[in-house]
Amino acid sequence: MNDFREEHSQGGMRVWRNATGDVVTLTERALGGAFGSSEEQARNLARSIAESTQAGLVEAGRSDDGARAWLIYKKRDGKGYFFTGMLFDFSREPDRVWTVISGEHGTTGVREATVTQELLAAGELTVDEFETKFSRDPYDPSYAGVERSLLRFLSDDARYDDRFPDHPLTRVRALLQALPGALAS
Repeated sequence: MNDFREEHSQGGMRVWRNATGDVVTLTERALGGAFGSSEEQARNLARSIAESTQAGLVEAGRSDDGARAWLIYKKRDGKGYFFTGMLFDFSREPDRVWTVISGEHGTTGVREATVTQELLAAGELTVDEFETKFSRDPYDPSYAGVERSLLRFLSDDARYDDRFPDHPLTRVRALLQALPGALAS
């Protein structure tokens, strides 16, 4: 997080911001094992958190030992999206909640258009399948709790992150992966 600068704390919340406008926050509060004891419970809670903000879940999970859980959701921001990632650390008291927010700037939709074209060309997606398969909840294809355009796109898969290093979803994932090292400090 070398390119982030810490700002003034806001009501007990530490805040960092970088030059592109990405934000990282840290709060401490008792959550009481809110993510349950299974991956499915963690995903369901993550989905309800996303839905409560009128956002679509991109991914969610928890560590095998239950010490950490995370989620990423996306929400409309003008013509593009912004992505919010949350990392919950239950290994100390009070629990820590890291939040990472990054939004699209300038030209939007390049990742989606590029991946869609490639999937169509490879026969992995057809024009007829596009409506039902390109955008859906990652764990429950029948989920319809938020607008379809907010649900996880096929192009939101982590396998495309290396090709789109400046995309806000890639930046959110990278920061969520880097944060466990910060948890030790």
